[in-house]
Amino acid sequence: MTALADPTRSRLLLALERNELTVNELRSILQLPQSTISRHLKMLSGEGWLEARAEGTSRHYRIATDSLDPASRKLWHLVRDEVMHTTAADQDARRTQAVLAERSTKSQQFFSTSAGQWDRMRLELDGEVDVALLFLVLHYAAEPARVIAEAVRVLRPGGRLLVLDMMPHDRQDLRQTMGHLWQGFDRAMLGGWMQSAGLDGFRYNPLPADPDAKGPTLFAASGKRVAAASRSSSRRKADAVPLMKTA
Repeated sequence: MTALADPTRSRLLLALERNELTVNELRSILQLPQSTISRHLKMLSGEGWLEARAEGTSRHYRIATDSLDPASRKLWHLVRDEVMHTTAADQDARRTQAVLAERSTKSQQFFSTSAGQWDRMRLELDGEVDVALLFLVLHYAAEPARVIAEAVRVLRPGGRLLVLDMMPHDRQDLRQTMGHLWQGFDRAMLGGWMQSAGLDGFRYNPLPADPDAKGPTLFAASGKRVAAASRSSSRRKADAVPLMKTA
């Protein structure tokens, strides 16, 4: 009760019930000095109200809802009902949305500025990579064979390509709702593309189905890039392989 008696700590808990936030983000939301935020977080953590997760040099805080005992949870619900209707809580909620929007903007800026760098780095890789991964990518590609060939291009001799994707299925709705271009890949289709791209030792293994999963069954496939001497002939074959389409 002592921890919740302070209105600032109650506002902190309300913000941290809805989102996982850093000290700096909480400072922006509550418009308080960082030292004040840190002091209140320390007390709330010591009393068992908060959980913290380290990520790099930052710590992310969230209310410890699952680990609270029933009496503490009931007490918090009573306090929350009072705090959430205050003007301060309304302002905190608006500033929280601004903080979350800024997060999204930073992510978009990262990918926008990294796109050109990635293209440049991709071109600089010439047979240097030990492992290339294509996880749930191919069903979005108009020409999966070319995607596989590009992955093989950056592999060193003996390097491996690992593909995880969907087995053939009849979920037409995924084309409309998620933009899928392919309804899965069977062993023969994928094996032909990977062999033509210069991979040997092809393996295709269906993954155990999760009884709670709603999507199609997944597979894991792999292949090892053959030596450079035989790669040129494989590339010529890859150029001649027609692209196949699903129904």
